[in-house]
Amino acid sequence: MYKRVFPLALMAAMAICAQAQEAVPVTLDIADEAAFASWTVIDQNATESPNSWAYGAADAIYSEDKDHAANDWLISPAVQLEGGVTYAIDYYLVQKSFFFSDKQKYEITVGMAPTVEAQVTQLAIDESFSSKLYTKQTVKFTPSESGTYYLGVHLFSDKYQGDCGFQKFVVSQSTEPADDQPDDGPKTIPYSEDFSTREAFDEFTTITNVSRSWTYSSYNQCAEFWGAASPVDVWLITPDIDMQQGKAYKMTFRTGLENAVNAASYKHLYVSVGAGASAQAQTVELWDELIQSALMERKTVYFSVPTDGLYNMGFRVQGETSVYAIFVDEIDIVETIAGDLNGDGAVDVSDVNLLINVVLGKSPVSDLKGTADLNGDGAHDVSDVNAVINIILRK
Repeated sequence: MYKRVFPLALMAAMAICAQAQEAVPVTLDIADEAAFASWTVIDQNATESPNSWAYGAADAIYSEDKDHAANDWLISPAVQLEGGVTYAIDYYLVQKSFFFSDKQKYEITVGMAPTVEAQVTQLAIDESFSSKLYTKQTVKFTPSESGTYYLGVHLFSDKYQGDCGFQKFVVSQSTEPADDQPDDGPKTIPYSEDFSTREAFDEFTTITNVSRSWTYSSYNQCAEFWGAASPVDVWLITPDIDMQQGKAYKMTFRTGLENAVNAASYKHLYVSVGAGASAQAQTVELWDELIQSALMERKTVYFSVPTDGLYNMGFRVQGETSVYAIFVDEIDIVETIAGDLNGDGAVDVSDVNLLINVVLGKSPVSDLKGTADLNGDGAHDVSDVNAVINIILRK
């Protein structure tokens, strides 16, 4: 693909190579036009769009193109890093738009030259960035060898998404090691996921029937689905989790909307369990609710499984949606007391009576404060009543 490198930035990059590189700790900012001249600007779609990174006011600004998507790089001056040392890299971006539906798409990269080809390591990616203020975000990087490195900001936003600003990188030696690589083995109970890293999100399976799907929000550190103009059927499915027959489980999670100003922004969220990370394998629907709040509210789901094995929890958004996002965060699964349906910490005749009333339709399912479907078949019936009675008799 044809690329245009602004001459001023190219000359600055060449000059930097001849100078001593910055040593850590260091702030690579754009305080003035002279500082901006030391950064490399690469316009990868120059034949389609004249827009690219330019100096703003103590920052770099990409002005939106109403007709073409962005494909523009901003690469820092050189910094000297030591192999095997973990560095914390703070970066500051802002979305400049009056419309909440506008989103920026960017990635943060690192490489050993100020070129697109050399920016081989992706440190962060966000395809729905919308912060209206410059806010610090942090990634970690452990180079395999000592040498000169360059940090990159690659903007690839859709057309007509507002302006994007970048302020600075701050590089320091980290007091903590880099995040571990995802564990390829099955998870165990208790299970917890707070999406503190992109790597954690990457362990989840996403399925979609539209161009958009669940993505990782590095700004909010959670999973988000950024709506669509047409009806959707999108899934976010956990990694494999080892569970056992006869045990009762409680899953809690937080969810909320980006914008709840009107009913068009509401989203119907379903939770299911199944023996596989596919839509077809999610055979037991456990919970559903029309999410109507912009507050991140904690929800609780009780369940069991029919046999010992590996299971996956599914989060599904289905139906009409707006372009505003829904978030899922802080997923926790713990074992609870099997048969304790009223949440008093004991299994007794009061639990039997409660379940009988639910089975007969005299009490709503929402009255249950524990796992009533003890055989994991997705229904509350007489077999579950018998199971609770047997638990009492075995005491």
